[in-house]
Amino acid sequence: MGRVGRTRSLGANALKSVCFHPCKTPKDYHKPPEPFHPSFAHHIFDTDQAIMDFEELNGSVHIFYIPDTFDVFVKIEGEGASFHACRERVMACLTNATCTNVAFPGGFCPSEHDFVAKLERRVTPDWRFQPPGKPLGGWKLKAGARGEEIQVRRCGFDDDDDEFKSLHRQMEWFLHWFIEGIEEIEQDEKWHVYFAYERPHSHNLRSSGGPGCLSVCGFATTYTKAYTFRSLLRVSQFLIFPHYQRKGVGTDLLEMIYKQALDDPKVKQIGVERPAPAFVQLHDVVTIKLAIDRNLVSPLAFFPPPPGAEVPSSASAAFPASSGLGLTNGLPLDKTRGRTHKLHSALFDAGASGAASSAAAAASASTASGGMSIGSKKRRLSAAPGGTTLQSKKRRLSWGG
Repeated sequence: MGRVGRTRSLGANALKSVCFHPCKTPKDYHKPPEPFHPSFAHHIFDTDQAIMDFEELNGSVHIFYIPDTFDVFVKIEGEGASFHACRERVMACLTNATCTNVAFPGGFCPSEHDFVAKLERRVTPDWRFQPPGKPLGGWKLKAGARGEEIQVRRCGFDDDDDEFKSLHRQMEWFLHWFIEGIEEIEQDEKWHVYFAYERPHSHNLRSSGGPGCLSVCGFATTYTKAYTFRSLLRVSQFLIFPHYQRKGVGTDLLEMIYKQALDDPKVKQIGVERPAPAFVQLHDVVTIKLAIDRNLVSPLAFFPPPPGAEVPSSASAAFPASSGLGLTNGLPLDKTRGRTHKLHSALFDAGASGAASSAAAAASASTASGGMSIGSKKRRLSAAPGGTTLQSKKRRLSWGG
């Protein structure tokens, strides 16, 4: 069977034709809210991300999924004499992975009736979904929230939890639509998964009469590389589903991962694997926030007071505004990345205590020169715009400004 989407002029843009519909209740299926679209489709279809003959058939692909169990039902719509054959080709790409060997683990729900039945069971009073992993903490959802709460759970592959492993593979399938160079991870003890679950507020539960099922807002994976004395933690995959973006979920999830690493004496450094530009900015924001929260830098370094304004003594910190560490001078973060990376290194040099160490002070002094700086002789894993870089024993390379 040939590939779907071999010629763009004959095909529909898959990024517009494919729609994702999260369904918490049967109503979400019969009257779906605003869908969201994928960012990439070349893993599923072809390199040009087009579905051949689909545009002239007025075709669309609707992927309905339940956001806790990740059961999926696919409905392909269109019209015309050749629609049936085209539908079969599209479904073959989604199920048999004729293009790039990215099939949905376990298979889709076989029928609309089967999928709706799962949704109906989900809203019954006796329905209980036990999320995997151990809870790390939570917070109330910010922008546009109605009292919903977010809970983060951490899961590992060091036990024989086949149900979790199956759920993870199903969720991993979604990454192919939103991360360009995604690869499946090895399900072993070196990897951990962080889930961000949304839970309705207790008042909303009582008013709706529903059981208050959890819904996955996003998730991240980390990889631990052990050395003789301390380990390196790498953030490998990170996804917040589009309908939860711009609500602070990504920032809080990454911050929780960083806090756990900072408070773990076994972790020497944390890095990022091939970060996308949006994630680099998110990383910068979290780094700056943690540096301020742990008194490694004064907020005045980022928000200097007006000339002549009185500065309270409590605002002073190990790195005042005059040090230049993290000082943005009104520039966007991508123009001050070298300084932000110094903050990142200083966080781990200071350790879990939150006090500024001599290593952090050295980072402050070297920031003014920018670029390459002499650093610790210990090996260090750091995030770089082009990928993760394992640095030499003599020099550590900071982000360019």
